[in-house]
Parts: sequence; C-alpha cells; structure tokens
Amino acid sequence: MGRIIAFPGGRSLPAPVDAEAARRVAALGYERWAARARLTGAPIPPEIRHLKMQIDFAATMLKQLSPLPEDFRSDGFWPA
Repeated sequence: MGRIIAFPGGRSLPAPVDAEAARRVAALGYERWAARARLTGAPIPPEIRHLKMQIDFAATMLKQLSPLPEDFRSDGFWPA
C-alpha cells in the first residue's frame, strides 16, 4: 500500500474521492444510459446500474477513512 494522506482536522476531504468516483461513472457511460432511460423509458441495464451503485458505495466508504490512503485511486479500492 502507499502512503497515507492526512488533512488538517484529521478528516479526509471528500472532493478527491468524489472526483475519482465521477471519473469512473463517466468511464462507465452511465449518463448516456440514464439519458436513454429518461427518453425511451427503457431501463438501464442491471450490470450498469449495479456497477454505479458499487462505485457510489466505495466512494462513501473511502470518504469515511481518516486518513485517506494516498493510493485511493487504485483499482483495488474500487469495483471492477
């Protein structure tokens, strides 16, 4: 594992974790599927929906870590 990032006050900052989660959701193409669902009424494929839920959960858990691991962007912390 990498070094630990400590922030003033002993809390992890959510912004870098949220940015990484957003990057992973964007790479998944979730917004395109969500727009398709809104326009056509066709459901988002379950595997896409579940992976987004897992990414959101991982981000929530990472934001609770104090201090935040420096390598929190590595694939080991996120669903595949």
